[in-house]
Order: sequence, then C-alpha cells, then structure tokens
Amino acid sequence: MLFSRYRVYGFLATAPLLVTLCARPVDADSSGWRVGTLSFTEVKWGKQTVVAPVTNLSDEYKFVVAQGTVTSLERPDCTPRISRRSYILEPGQTQEVAVEINVPENFTASHVAVGLYEVIDTLDDVRWGVEILNNAATAPSKAPPALLAYSDSLPRFSGFSARNAALSADLPKLLTMFFARGMTSESIANKYGLTLREVIDIGWTLHTGGFAEKRGAVFAPTVTLIEGLPFDSLNSLVTRTVRALADSVAAALPRFTAERQKWIAAKRVTADENDIMEGTALLAHAFPVVGGVVLWEELAQNYVNDSGETLNFWGQRSPCDGPMGKYGYALTDVRATDGKSFFLYESPTRRSVFGIEVPALMCLKAPISHNPTDRFQFPSGFTPSVFYHSHERTDSLIQILVAPCGDIRDIFFSQARESIVGSNKEFSPSIRLWLWNRVVTETLSQLIARGTLTNEANKYFVWIGM
Repeated sequence: MLFSRYRVYGFLATAPLLVTLCARPVDADSSGWRVGTLSFTEVKWGKQTVVAPVTNLSDEYKFVVAQGTVTSLERPDCTPRISRRSYILEPGQTQEVAVEINVPENFTASHVAVGLYEVIDTLDDVRWGVEILNNAATAPSKAPPALLAYSDSLPRFSGFSARNAALSADLPKLLTMFFARGMTSESIANKYGLTLREVIDIGWTLHTGGFAEKRGAVFAPTVTLIEGLPFDSLNSLVTRTVRALADSVAAALPRFTAERQKWIAAKRVTADENDIMEGTALLAHAFPVVGGVVLWEELAQNYVNDSGETLNFWGQRSPCDGPMGKYGYALTDVRATDGKSFFLYESPTRRSVFGIEVPALMCLKAPISHNPTDRFQFPSGFTPSVFYHSHERTDSLIQILVAPCGDIRDIFFSQARESIVGSNKEFSPSIRLWLWNRVVTETLSQLIARGTLTNEANKYFVWIGM
C-alpha cells in the first residue's frame, strides 16, 4: 500500500492489507488532543468500523467529527462513500471515536481517507474545522478469486442508471446480472465466494434503489439483460436504417430550410434564432430539430414507448433517481453497443430535454418541485439552450423532415420485432429503447460526418411546449 503521512499521525503498513493508524501523544499547547492507536485488520469490501481513543486535553468542551471517505480509482462513475459521526467531549474526557469505512465492491483499488476534525458545532462542514487527523491510503481490491473472470466484462447499464449509488460499484452490477439470470442469493454466495449477508445486503440496496423487486426469497431485477439476441442481424439492420435515415434527412433539409425562409418572409416564424419566447426560434437550430423533435418526439412516439404513454422513460422519476422501470436495460454482450443520445419529455410542464454525449447531471438534494426536470441542474459549462416551442405553429414545417422517414421507421421496428421474437425474446420497451437510441446516435453522427448538421454535441437543448 501507498500511504501519506501528515503532522503527527500516520498510516503504517505492517502486513498485507493490514492498516494501522498510529498517533503519539501531543501536548495541550500544540494541539489540545491525544489520539491513541487506530487500527483494523484488512481493507475489505463493504462496511468496517475502526475505533481509537481520543482525549480532549483542554479545559473546554470540544466538538469532534470523525469522517471516513472512500473513492474508487479508475471508476469515475462510482459514487464516493462518505460517513461521518459527531462527538462532544468534556474537558479531560477520553472517548472511543469510531470511523466508518465503506469500501466499494470494485475490481479496482480504492482511496481510503480517515479524518478527525474539531468543529464549532457537530453539524459544521469539516472543511471549516480544525484538522486533528487526516490520513490517506490506497487499498487494493479484495475481490473473491471466483469473480475475477468478470472484471473486464461488467454489465453496462442504460442511461444514468450506472451513476446511481445503488449500481455504481462493480459487484452490484454483477449481482443484478446474476439475479436476472435466475440465481438465488444462496447460489451466488456459494459459487462466487461471497457471504450470504453480502449478497442479501446488496440485493436490498438494489431493491431500495428501485432496481430489483423482492419476490419471496428471490430478488428480481427490473432491468432487461440485452443478451441472447441475434446481434449480427440487428447490427446490420441498424446500419441500413441509419444510412436510410441520414439520406432522407440530408435530402429534406434544403427544402426545410427554403420553406422556413418563405415563412420568415411571410412573418409566420421568427428570423431571430435567439428569440426564445416567440415559439418558433428552435427551427433555426437543425441539430435539436433533427435529433430531438424529428428522431425522438415524432418518430419514436408510440414505437419505443407503449401507445398512449409519454416519452419520459423515467415515469414520474428523473434521471437522478436512476431506475427506468420497463425501459431499463443492461448490456452483457460485447456485440451490443449502446447509444449516447439523451431525451426526456415531461408531460406536466410539456418540457423536452435533448442532448448527445451529455455529461452527468447535477442532482438536487432539495428539488424545487416534484417534476422530474426540477430535480436536477445542468453541469457548469453545459448551460442548456432553452426555447418556448409551439408545435401547432411549426408542425407542418417539421413534417417536411418527418414524412420521408416514417416508412423507414416502420420497416425498422417491424424487422427488429420479427428478428427478436424469432429468437424467443420479447420485443420489450427496454429493447426498443436500446435499439432506437443506437439509431438516433449513429444517424446524428453520420449527418455530422457528412457536414449536413453542425456538431452541437455536449450541449443540452430544452424546449417548452406552448
């Protein structure tokens, strides 16, 4: 292990995976604290608690926060695990202070940090406190040998699900796959060298997070595994469909542009592409018109989703909540590639959100309303372009782009259904979403490569129905 040492306290590696934090007494004039030996036997997956005696050498009451922070190396989507516990120490009192370490169940190493902080109030942020102890160590993975074969073939989850805390570590992803294949908690524990408690705890975490249902003694994931499908024929179908859609859009865009100019001259739509309140300025931005309005709102409606439902794949949830219900999927076959398009339609506010290769959203702990789009903010540097959009005023112009693509869409879904049902699989909403997201992503990529569309990737577009 690699360790860093600060001031008077430090980690000492005394055996493989053995971590000991040692503190020597400090006189009251220099720190006001004495911290005894803090040790635990190994850095293993999951929760472990370490305890050390801490003495308040001053003649005043003191507030102490013990904080453990574990981050996963090489797993940027893995949520950091932070725990804190507060204590009040009387003058001269010695208190057993516990620091909880929760190591993500990953195949990569973790960065473990332990800190003790003197604060004014136990609710204070430790950044404003006085550091008593601050040490860090790099802990190698403690994965059971029987699981190592999966270290390079983890399931890949749809949308923002993989960024959800319940699924952000490697083992929950694997257990979701094992559960979906019908394995019980006992069979998983016995086959892969895990304790039954470990498996059940993660099962309950998945259940609480909305990624699994509890059916008797079995955890049943809510996601569909994309496996056992005729990938070669599906990949060929996607390629043909993308080429046909790109050709049709490229052929229709000049007519769309010319007709829009006529509408501008007739004062039916605005010429100002930044007049976001007018209701037709979105038409000046071909990228969201083609990607969001045409490919998602118009062509996907009642094909990806079930008839009568909106195109919000999170229901009344938001991407921050993670689970996508019947639209959730996980890819387990290397031949199955995923799309990078993002679309959300929120029926109460008539708000649509579209982007391609978008970064993580910033989830709000205290959202301003229960609407899905009010539960997140856009990251710094990715301020969305927002428009009010009148579908009624713009629909006949949009149909110039939609009409040539309708038959292509129909043929795609018909042939995809035939191929998948012929493989004894259900043509489920999750599979339809996975396939269409690929079509949207690859169609936009091809149009950008041809120069038909300007690359406006790494931007969000939001339009609100009028």
